[in-house]
Amino acid sequence: MSYDSVKIEFDSTEAVKAIQDSSPTSSNFALIRRIQYLLMNVRSWVINHLPRERNKTIYCLAKKALVTNQ
Repeated sequence: MSYDSVKIEFDSTEAVKAIQDSSPTSSNFALIRRIQYLLMNVRSWVINHLPRERNKTIYCLAKKALVTNQ
């Protein structure tokens, strides 16, 4: 599967910085490395910080999924 363009929004400034600043082999976190690896196959991508207060819908869905899986 390939994409021409991807937009990623995180409510964690640390995650945004880790994905932007390091190479796929330098991160200690498997999820960060996986995201970087996947982005290598995308022609154009952008990653932004989105404060949790502005992303209430996603926060509620994630919280619901967490409760459902317990």
